[in-house]
Amino acid sequence: MNVVFYINAIGKSHLDFSDSLVDSLKEKGHTVDVIIARMNDQVTGHGKSKADRFYVFGFKNGSDWNKMHHLTNIFGDVRFPINGFRPYYDIGNSLCEILKRPSEK
Repeated sequence: MNVVFYINAIGKSHLDFSDSLVDSLKEKGHTVDVIIARMNDQVTGHGKSKADRFYVFGFKNGSDWNKMHHLTNIFGDVRFPINGFRPYYDIGNSLCEILKRPSEK
């Protein structure tokens, strides 16, 4: 079976977790390609899985990840705002727009 595994790279743990899933599929004889969308551009690399191919895309000038409310004042009493998930949507939507552009190869 051919499998495409899509990862929103929010934290390194997302890559680590997916490694074991991809490797399990590979051990069973499947072909696995991994697409990594770098929501958080501080997450680097593509993990240590045995995937056949990796496709990685993200922001040329960095994402707005570090502007998230819970990261701007990590030791403060920061309440989760009513629209707290909006930045996830905005970053994800921007990544989709990047992916829709013609390749610059």
